Amino acid sequence: MHTFGPLPSPEEAEALSQWLAEVVARARDHRPIDNVFHDEGKEVHMSPEALAIIQAEYIERESELDNMPPLLSNLASRHRVFIWRVSAIFALMDYSDTISAEHIQQAYKCMDYSLQSLRYILKTERQEAQQDQVVILADRIYNAIAFINDGTGCTLTEIHKYFQNKLKSSDMEKAINSLLESAPAKIEEVTHTTKNKRGRKAKVFRPTSAKKAN
Repeated sequence: MHTFGPLPSPEEAEALSQWLAEVVARARDHRPIDNVFHDEGKEVHMSPEALAIIQAEYIERESELDNMPPLLSNLASRHRVFIWRVSAIFALMDYSDTISAEHIQQAYKCMDYSLQSLRYILKTERQEAQQDQVVILADRIYNAIAFINDGTGCTLTEIHKYFQNKLKSSDMEKAINSLLESAPAKIEEVTHTTKNKRGRKAKVFRPTSAKKAN
């Protein structure tokens, strides 16, 4: 006994196959499928409303990629290309040559479902939660760097003192690296001219805006 719902009746299956054949034929402008690598199909246009949704979603989803584990972000990095293709298919299935806002919205629902499936398969929920913690700590450390010595530059020791030595060195390192590697970088690392007690030149961190101000 199957568990995927009732099977379509012969009449329903025939109607579905005829509809699908018609959709494919219309998408190819009723050209014969004898040279699929060279024949061009029907041109599909994007409505202004649909394009506005894509542009807004692109900015938000690109920022979300920065907070995803690399394994997941690599798979999701071409999200806009997938949305264009899936929404075009939805338009053709509606016998339309224009991608509407509804087609875009439905395409994003499919992509979000796919992302949730990937999270389940790759088990990245814990990694993403850890990444969120890094982002929160990075914001706190950036504010500290901007505050200590009026943002002219501070050492790791000074940052630790600012947080009363309550931060783990490993957590601080991840947060600082995220600030250094963000695009654009929020802070920069500078080697100080003076040497510390061990005879090494101290490394200081300062906001990138401080460099522009100097």
